Amino acid sequence: MKTVVISGSSRGFGLEMAKEFRRQSWNVMLSGTKEESLLSARNVLMEIHASGGVEYALCDVGNLSEIQFLWEKAVSAFGQVDIWVNNAGISQPAVPAWALSSADIEGLLKVDLQGTIYGSQVAYKGMKRQGFGQIYNVEGMGSTGQIQPNMSLYVAAKTAVTTFTKALAKESAVLDGGTIRVCRLLPSIMLTDFLTQANNGATPIALSDKSKAFYNIMADVPETVARSLVPKMIANTKNDRRFSYLTTGRILAKLIRSLFVKQDFFA
Repeated sequence: MKTVVISGSSRGFGLEMAKEFRRQSWNVMLSGTKEESLLSARNVLMEIHASGGVEYALCDVGNLSEIQFLWEKAVSAFGQVDIWVNNAGISQPAVPAWALSSADIEGLLKVDLQGTIYGSQVAYKGMKRQGFGQIYNVEGMGSTGQIQPNMSLYVAAKTAVTTFTKALAKESAVLDGGTIRVCRLLPSIMLTDFLTQANNGATPIALSDKSKAFYNIMADVPETVARSLVPKMIANTKNDRRFSYLTTGRILAKLIRSLFVKQDFFA
């Protein structure tokens, strides 16, 4: 039976991916920083009738030793790790670059960039030992060249995640024959508290009417995105792939639908 480890999986997109893997009868290792939330997530997954186990580990992705513990607990519980997803991330306060505090900068880079790098290191080393595996790093705004005011730090971090992941995939291909598949997920815009909260929920984000109008057209719930992307991850056999949810076809369909159907997720 195969096993997936997902960081930041007590809620949002991480939890929805975990549900999809659970429905496919995979072992699932949840992780996050709040035990109460992880227990709740585990209970939700156990209500899905499928084979496979569900475990969790407290893990601050900015702490290398805690990520190593996450790997070891997964292997101890399930014997191997087939897919590792570096999903944990936080947003920045909606302020210009010059208004960001040192705490804002250090906090976001620790989770969004350093956490992805540490997670990739631990997973890659472990997968080299077992001889197989896939690593998926979650991209975001900036990964395809988007620039938006008041998102400079987040954009910089996600641009770096994309470059790092492509470089690691290249190293896998050149140095290890592509044995470890290193790939990217681009889930696009999802309706989570990520849109309205920064610093892991500590700082509210006031959305403009223009932003709300855009999200009402282009955003999706995490469940929909996970149901699209998880089967592609499971079926993947190639290194250095990007699986993007918001394809050109979906964008056009959403624009056409918005002419006839109005929705307000923020009402």
